[in-house]
Amino acid sequence: MSDLRARLRALPTFADDLPVFDPATAPDDPYALFGQWLDDAIASRERQPNAMTVSTMDTAGGIASRTLIIKDVDERGFQFSSARSSRK
Repeated sequence: MSDLRARLRALPTFADDLPVFDPATAPDDPYALFGQWLDDAIASRERQPNAMTVSTMDTAGGIASRTLIIKDVDERGFQFSSARSSRK
């Protein structure tokens, strides 16, 4: 296992500097900002730039997470899809 540990620890936390977010320069329209972020992710060849993990917590403190794919964005908001077997 020490070989795996060494290889994992040798990986950089982030390969490049993270982009700086300046709210003063962000567009007023959140959909335009999302579009910029999506274009940046596509241009950087991110795998599945339309995927995200959403987590919720119940009243007892139990956490459930699921991976969603953004399928569309329109005046009603973001439309998501998940695996047919996923909890909704």
